[in-house]
Amino acid sequence: MEVILAGFLDTFTPTNILFIFMGISMGVFVGAIPGLNGPMAIALAVPMTYYMSPLAAIAFIVGINRAAPTVVLSPPSCSTRREHLRQRLPATMGIL
Repeated sequence: MEVILAGFLDTFTPTNILFIFMGISMGVFVGAIPGLNGPMAIALAVPMTYYMSPLAAIAFIVGINRAAPTVVLSPPSCSTRREHLRQRLPATMGIL
């Protein structure tokens, strides 16, 4: 139990929370750009993580990974995403 509490205390420091929010904002920004996706955003952000502490770098990458796919704008260049949403939306809303 002490180890779990120590992990939470290390994770929720103000610096790591700041890096999580920076990752989320970068993920939303990259997710809104047509042609860029979550894995590409992570690949672009990896060089920035070399100069961070390991825990802050992981928090930053997790923030990017959680935020990039949440942008459901379906830009014109993503016909596959638009088609996927058209097929799956009724199933998620319970309209079958």
